[in-house]
Amino acid sequence: MIKSFLCSILILLSGVLSAQVTEFSTDPEKFIKQMEKHLASFNRSDAKEFAEVFEPVWLSMDASVKSQVITMSNAMTAKKFRPYPEFKNYWQGVYECFGGKSNPEVFNQWQGILDELIELRKKDRFQDFLASSSGLIVSGILYQSNVVRWDVRGGSFTFKYRQNSADIDIEDASLVCYANDDSTVIEGTSGVFQAFSNKWEGRGGKVYWIRAGLDPGETYAELAAYLINIKTSAFRADSVMLTTPFFDEPIVGKIDEKVKRPPRSGKVSYPQFISDAQNLRIADVVPGVDYEGAFKLEGPVFIGSGKDESPASMIFYDRNDQPFIITRSTDYMFDSTKISARSVEATILIGEDTISHPSVILEYIMSDRKGPLERPRLSLTRPKEGLGQSPFLDTYHQ
Repeated sequence: MIKSFLCSILILLSGVLSAQVTEFSTDPEKFIKQMEKHLASFNRSDAKEFAEVFEPVWLSMDASVKSQVITMSNAMTAKKFRPYPEFKNYWQGVYECFGGKSNPEVFNQWQGILDELIELRKKDRFQDFLASSSGLIVSGILYQSNVVRWDVRGGSFTFKYRQNSADIDIEDASLVCYANDDSTVIEGTSGVFQAFSNKWEGRGGKVYWIRAGLDPGETYAELAAYLINIKTSAFRADSVMLTTPFFDEPIVGKIDEKVKRPPRSGKVSYPQFISDAQNLRIADVVPGVDYEGAFKLEGPVFIGSGKDESPASMIFYDRNDQPFIITRSTDYMFDSTKISARSVEATILIGEDTISHPSVILEYIMSDRKGPLERPRLSLTRPKEGLGQSPFLDTYHQ
């Protein structure tokens, strides 16, 4: 039983291999038939369909271009590249340069690099560049795997071979990442894609918080220089300028972006931004409350952030616009209905006296199920563990 199964497999494989072309003719008309035969050894219907659209474009090409294509096809055969994906990628790229979305100048750059790479011992260099370059020429795909895809929309691109690196220079385009049933976009960016290392060295561009539900005209980050490993669906950038309604001028900081599967709740946690400055002041962050500290965005959520040695602070004012309660914490969570924080150092000011505690839970409720409250409710509650068990320090009731 096993012997007959193995024999069947060997017969099938020998039939496939014998159907493949071992040397392509220099006669343009014979070449078309051989191309179809070569592809048909793996996919007969696709081979026929492709040959029909390729033939009129092929016959209209200059003799010098045809010679280059035939020479490359024979070189690929000698290196034992497969009909799919390598030969199909190459011939599809040729078609797009002369009869599709690209142009002959792109072909000259592209072919020049392929000529260099086919001579290398390492086949994977040729394969990596062919996959990314043909994907870009044919459908705007820069990189694709089972888990992530990076596309290029708009702009222009050129191919360069620099210091043993096959590069794709891209200008003024949108870089789009698809993964986990979601996506992110860097708009208006430029940079260099290094095909061998799958690294993108970008410069400029904007990232919006659209999938977090924020208005793109109000909240966005402008990038400087940044680096992405496009085998992943995440990137980080420093020296970013964030525009947000919380400040009159853009603020400097870092951005983290990750394309994650959207949670069932619909509340996304990316993009994320954290300011470099730790002492940014927002007067009336909500009516009657000032904030000072670092500024952090996690998806649509503003987080007042600080460090142990320099915590963020909030000042709550009384009806006479005088400071009444001062709090300090490393994290304040802001949303449309409340402000909350754990482990808050709180001080209540009463004339010359104070009531204070080193670690309380803060909640400032601005609206409930019925809607906005006429007067927000502030609570400072001691937790049952740690410093929360400490008593309030009170000079007022002495």
